[in-house]
This record gives sequence, C-alpha cells and structure tokens, in this order.
Amino acid sequence: YVEGQVLGILNRLIADPGSIQAPTAEPEDTAQAKILRQKLAGLLGEAPVDEDAARRTALALAAERLDAIGPEEHETERLRRVFRRTAPLKRLDVDLLHSSVRKITIQKHRAIVQLKNGQIVEGGPLK
Repeated sequence: YVEGQVLGILNRLIADPGSIQAPTAEPEDTAQAKILRQKLAGLLGEAPVDEDAARRTALALAAERLDAIGPEEHETERLRRVFRRTAPLKRLDVDLLHSSVRKITIQKHRAIVQLKNGQIVEGGPLK
C-alpha cells in the first residue's frame, strides 16, 4: 500500500511539476537591495534617464536578490526539471526516489513524502 501511494504521489508530480513549491516564504529584500531599489527608482524618475547607470543598478539589484534566494529555491527548480523529463511510472524508480525524496513516513493511514526541497506531499488514506 505504501509503495502504491508513493508511486501515486510521484506520478502526480510528474504530471504537474509546477506543483513543486519551495516551502519557504518569499525572501525579504536585504538592506542593500532596498538601497539599490530606491536608487533605481530615482534614476528612472529623472529626465533624461542615465541608461548606463540604471542598467548597472538594475543588474546589481538582480544580483543582490539572487544571492538572497535560499537553497530551497534552487532545489525546487532542480526537482521541477527532474520531474518534467520523467515519464509516468508503472513502478517505483530507485534513482528518482534517491534524487528527489528526503523522507517517507506513514501517519494516520497515509504516506507522506518529504521532497529534497522540504515540501511535504501527502498520499490518500491507506486501505
């Protein structure tokens, strides 16, 4: 029964990789990102716009925001890519389990899969 539930969970993720979500909230801007955002708004509000300065500031802001993204976001994207290129399963795939699942538990008659990004996905009740 557990194997069937885990297989069902994995096939749901294969059918809809977009359902794989990072379990953390949107990262807040750092102090530096807030400064860069204000600077960019000021540059864009001036006429004529200093395009080179605005471009440099926008790139610095993007780099700052990327640095603020936690490993869960990167792992979420990796998992989506893995599930996008996986065909529906007829039986459990050890390599897919190893690369995508951190832990499987049984609780209250249902299988619970914790993905490597920390997301929890539950199966239906065990029969």
